[in-house]
Amino acid sequence: MGSERWKVKGLKFKVIVAFFLVLWCSGGLVANAEEEELSPKAFIMRAWEAWGAKDFEKTFYYTERCIERYSEKAKEEQAFLEAFPSTEVMELYEALNAVGTSFFIQGEAFLSQGKTDEAITVFKTVIEEYGYAQNWD
Repeated sequence: MGSERWKVKGLKFKVIVAFFLVLWCSGGLVANAEEEELSPKAFIMRAWEAWGAKDFEKTFYYTERCIERYSEKAKEEQAFLEAFPSTEVMELYEALNAVGTSFFIQGEAFLSQGKTDEAITVFKTVIEEYGYAQNWD
């Protein structure tokens, strides 16, 4: 009878551990799902907040996610421009502006860390590939 009692306790323990493992994993999935749904502006807002807090890991995390998610669309928007768009239509170029701003924020973060060569590289990228990107604060 004693061994059966331990089996039941062991089973209860395994069920509890499994429950918390599923709960913990689903929380991560929810966070990732929310992140996947972020607009270009939301990525930029989070990146600026992280940069302001000198949290460079999060700064690069949000800027990289924005670049990965929106760079293709940004290049399409850039290809149609021959001059800077007016402020009245700026929202039509949300991906371009967000990607260009992401590179700018990365450059600022590199400079804050004393990494001048890396900063120059990302600043050149924004100038050469996303030259019509704009941002106002």
